[in-house]
Amino acid sequence: MAYFPPGDITAGVLEPGEHIYYDIAGAHRVAWSYEDAWTEVRRVSGLVSFEPDEIEVQLDGVRLRLEPGQNVVSHGVDRNLTLDETTAVGQP
Repeated sequence: MAYFPPGDITAGVLEPGEHIYYDIAGAHRVAWSYEDAWTEVRRVSGLVSFEPDEIEVQLDGVRLRLEPGQNVVSHGVDRNLTLDETTAVGQP
């Protein structure tokens, strides 16, 4: 996962979404930023990260991809789960 300063992202690409998320070219919740991250991850406050399995991201002309063996775990509202799906996890 990579985090970028907003000034390094092409102007006009990020469309404000709901809460901490951004929409890009009609794709919803494909980037996010924690304006005031909790203490353990304070260093990413104000930086933007992208969902590499949801949208193509390029850095200096090179497409960013998940590293071998790395995957994205679907969870929470940012992965389009309903409240019922999130509360059902771990229940018989």
